[in-house]
Amino acid sequence: WLVEKGVHSLFPFGTFGGGPLLDAKEKQYAAEIIIEAVDGRIPVVFHVAGENTRSACTLAKHLQRLGAAALASVPPLYYKFSPEAVRSYYQALLDVAEVPVFAYNFAAAVGYGLSPEQVAELAAMGIAGIKDSSNDLNWFVQAMNTVADDKFTWFTGNTPLLVPAALMGAHGCTA
Repeated sequence: WLVEKGVHSLFPFGTFGGGPLLDAKEKQYAAEIIIEAVDGRIPVVFHVAGENTRSACTLAKHLQRLGAAALASVPPLYYKFSPEAVRSYYQALLDVAEVPVFAYNFAAAVGYGLSPEQVAELAAMGIAGIKDSSNDLNWFVQAMNTVADDKFTWFTGNTPLLVPAALMGAHGCTA
């Protein structure tokens, strides 16, 4: 139904989609249903954050085998991790990924946010873009000005910010 109504892509297992409430087996099962229903008509970007780096990487491998177009993840959950630990987490995802990997900035769900400088570091490592759900247009613009990669993809995760974010150069909204 969503594909027929013109949705350009799907972002299953995100925070508002209940992803954090599903265990790995439930995500794998749901992903199979999603990929089959979409049948290659639009890209599916799966959120892979989990209890730890190992589970996120294991899920990422499975989702790629099913046909994920890209992967996304918030930084490690629960504790405020150091910038080095955040980089290590995303590097582990990049190491197993054969598809683009997106960062997902959502301090309200994770407990801490990425700084614009961290986003620039992640871009330099090979992260393809970011979904920002900070609800802070100033942060979004500052991050855009900090990242030197003009191929980096910018999504807002806040529908009310879609128009101003688009005017600043965002590529779209996923909410």
